[in-house]
Amino acid sequence: MEDFESGHLVYGDCVDPSTGDKVDEVLVSLMRAPKTYTREDVVEINCHGGPLMMRRILELTLEAGARSGGAWGIYRAGFFKLAASI
Repeated sequence: MEDFESGHLVYGDCVDPSTGDKVDEVLVSLMRAPKTYTREDVVEINCHGGPLMMRRILELTLEAGARSGGAWGIYRAGFFKLAASI
């Protein structure tokens, strides 16, 4: 992700590193801190393969070290960061 520019979409394939199999085609966007709602780096992955593909892509990203905000996570994080700065 070091080579990605903040705020740009990048088209590519999501590949399972253990098998080399293509999971789905994706659009990935990276928003670098502090210019995000939570003031943290944020990555969004858009795919079109349906719920099973979305789940597999999420599993692969978590296995690679990504951290999920969970339901409402980004909004909760942004609220607490805003509250702490007031």
